[in-house]
Amino acid sequence: MGGAEFVPSRARPSLFRRLRHRAHRVLPPLVWMAAIAGVVVLAQERRRTGAVRGIVEADRWTVTSPLDARLVTLAVSVGDLVTVGQVVARLEDESPRLRLSRARHELERLRAEMQREEVVLRDARAVASADRDVERSRERARLSRDHEEARVERLQTFAILEEGRVVLRGAEDALQRHLELERGGIASEGQRVALQTDRDRYSERVAELETVLAERDVRVSAARERLDDFAAAAGTLPELSEFQIEPFQWRIREQEVVLEEISHAIARCALVAPGAGVVERIVIKSGEHARAGEPVMSIVEPRPRAVVAYVPESLRDAVARETQVDVELPQRPGELRSSRVLDVSPTLVALPEPLRADPRIAEWGLAVRIPARGDEVPGQTVLVHLSHR
Repeated sequence: MGGAEFVPSRARPSLFRRLRHRAHRVLPPLVWMAAIAGVVVLAQERRRTGAVRGIVEADRWTVTSPLDARLVTLAVSVGDLVTVGQVVARLEDESPRLRLSRARHELERLRAEMQREEVVLRDARAVASADRDVERSRERARLSRDHEEARVERLQTFAILEEGRVVLRGAEDALQRHLELERGGIASEGQRVALQTDRDRYSERVAELETVLAERDVRVSAARERLDDFAAAAGTLPELSEFQIEPFQWRIREQEVVLEEISHAIARCALVAPGAGVVERIVIKSGEHARAGEPVMSIVEPRPRAVVAYVPESLRDAVARETQVDVELPQRPGELRSSRVLDVSPTLVALPEPLRADPRIAEWGLAVRIPARGDEVPGQTVLVHLSHR
């Protein structure tokens, strides 16, 4: 039998070889398309020389937890508008409130105890006052008696002295008359000697009495001075010392300080907004535990404050000559709007975190401040063109 020769069919290529064959066919066009797109981007960037990244600045506040506690109430949500001093969250304050109740009871107990001590002290003061009145009366009577006795003794001495002076004057007169008679030859010398002896004796007695009278005067003056001093001090005698009350007063003051500290701790459990703005982010939710110093939420001022562009050191000379720049917002690509330069930082500053995320951008630059127009979004990244060709 005749017929055609049998030719076996070729083996079908494996899946890997088929995929590789297709990749060789598709990959070159893709590479060319990427290259063309890169050329277009480079051309656009080339048309915009000196383009740098900037960020829209606004006032921001962070509400932190002042102590370790559980967040029990969250009064706001993201996007809510808050005012300065508004309570935005509350920490658990059950423990300090219990301590506050115990401290108040302790304070009331101390005050009641001090009142009882004051009653006892007043009674003791009344008794002591009566005793002092009796003692003062006795002392005044004794001083008055001493003064009167001194006066009587002085009067007695003065009377005796006056009597002696009279006798002395009589003796002197008798002696004088005898001398006149003796000069006339009528009286004898022996009688004159007797008269002189009597006069000298009376003179010595008068001198002694004058010395005693001076001593009596000193005693009367001293007694009078003691009596006057006692009378002057009688109205200003010090009251009983209140040293028994002072310990209670100090303990009450200490307890009041404890109450103030606990009340302050309770007040700290109410977290308030440090500034007026919009709640941007909530870090800790209700029921979660917060540590001291840990951020609970952040608040941002809805109106932007300024746009800050960060220029590399290599463009320092170029930015020094700039007075006008062009700003391009991400929501309006290709739309440039002119703005003036407010100021340029004299030294390099660190770029904010959102701009440092791009490894192609230097971490330090000159800060160029540009006024915000109001339609920017706080924290938004913008493109700033130092010159436009």
